[in-house]
Amino acid sequence: MGFKQLISQTVQILMFVFCMKMVDGAYRVINITKSCVLNHECKLPCRLEPFSYTINVLWFNNNNEMLTRGNQVHKHYRNLRIEKPAYNEWVLYILRVNQNFADKYRCKTSDGYTLSEITVVVENEPRIDEQKSSSFHEHFHEHSLAQLNCIFYGSPKPEVTWHRGPSKEPIEGIKGPKLIIRDIERYASDNYTCIATNEHGTDEREIKVTVDFDPEVTVMESEMYVTGGEMVIMGCSVQASPLQDAFWTNHRGDRVKSNWKYKLTEEKETDHFPVRFLELIIKKNIVSKQDEGNYTCYGVGQNSESKDVVILKVKDFG
Repeated sequence: MGFKQLISQTVQILMFVFCMKMVDGAYRVINITKSCVLNHECKLPCRLEPFSYTINVLWFNNNNEMLTRGNQVHKHYRNLRIEKPAYNEWVLYILRVNQNFADKYRCKTSDGYTLSEITVVVENEPRIDEQKSSSFHEHFHEHSLAQLNCIFYGSPKPEVTWHRGPSKEPIEGIKGPKLIIRDIERYASDNYTCIATNEHGTDEREIKVTVDFDPEVTVMESEMYVTGGEMVIMGCSVQASPLQDAFWTNHRGDRVKSNWKYKLTEEKETDHFPVRFLELIIKKNIVSKQDEGNYTCYGVGQNSESKDVVILKVKDFG
């Protein structure tokens, strides 16, 4: 072998070793986490550092399914596209991201070297987790510990704030997925709204809270003195949640109904003001000494009842 041939082979070997070192360096795996927005386009880059080496690449998912080869799409062909903006770049486009594309993607050379690994995290607006959150209507017994849960998923993690009433006034100092009310009172019955927000949008849940408590009855006057023939007006307030019934009984113990002698009026309670007002009227020119006695106002709850009494005394004419 001549000297020139020896020099030429030596140079070729050195160039080969040099190129292989460059290739080995270019094939070094680069790990990237890529945030992609739900229902938007997302591109995953793959780049081989510039050098004079012709190569082809393939994209794989984490199950080692081949997605693309060169410029050809082999899986999800309606939602994937390959672009080659430079001779050493192969960009994989996800045209419309959904949750199924949250995965790890590998860009590999045709001879099996990995160029990059990209973990796709799908970002999306907040959505309520129905299974883990409170229902639309929650009941608590008075003086118990009340807890409302609003569990939202979303990426980035949403911030949850709490609001009260139809105008959704913010509850100061309360943030996060739980609202805790210790020793809850009946006046806390209201609508509560949790609102979750991140950079992609908002979601909310309105929860009606009803505080249950046993009946309480209060008459306006516990003793009444009237003259025969006068109109008599007796009033009472009944509080309970739930309130199943409210009524008057007369001096004989009979439930009073509106008729020729009695008139009943009733002001119903509202959702957030659980008080019912009842008025019993004995009409004018009717009451007599025989109507004396105890008139009782009753309130009936779910598991108990309460009552209060008006003692009616009637004076004769003259």
